[in-house]
Amino acid sequence: DRLARVQAAMEAHAAALPPQYAAPCAGAPWDVTLAIGDIAYDDATDWELSNHFFGGSLRSVLGGAPVAPALGNHEAHTADVYAFSGPYFEAFDLPPTGHRGPPGNAAYYSFPMGGVHFSVLETARRAPRGDGEMMAWLRNDTADADAHPLGAPKWKVALMHHPPFTRGSHHSDSEWDLEQIQDRLVPELERLRVGPGP
Repeated sequence: DRLARVQAAMEAHAAALPPQYAAPCAGAPWDVTLAIGDIAYDDATDWELSNHFFGGSLRSVLGGAPVAPALGNHEAHTADVYAFSGPYFEAFDLPPTGHRGPPGNAAYYSFPMGGVHFSVLETARRAPRGDGEMMAWLRNDTADADAHPLGAPKWKVALMHHPPFTRGSHHSDSEWDLEQIQDRLVPELERLRVGPGP
């Protein structure tokens, strides 16, 4: 049973978190953990997710808050982002059974949290290639959020693994996928008044 294996791994590694890291997170008052990809190196296999994300030191840090993951390129090593299969898709309760997403799709989704509407986008495969289906969904999703009967959200945030602009270990002016995200995704986010985050 996968849940029992994950629980066992979490319990086996819970003591690994040094007290100076665990203490500030104990009883933390956050409502959701935003995981922006590459959460289990090297390839987000079942074992790596169980031991490197759900188990070990992160168990204390996660503190029982729900996790809203965005697929990163390392998760894409073992996941089929078009068939929604592989360890990443098996590890999380993603749409259509989780948060709001397009029918039959678990690669991107949205959810409200307080006055924020989060649109979680898949940038490992779809965004750099100008995925029209995801872009149409994003337009409809933000329009639905703006037309909510209780009012439009105060903020609209796009959660994604690949940053549109970076000068860290990756350089957004010289890497094809990041340039494509700048050219294809950023103008749409600006038009929809959605800010990249976190």
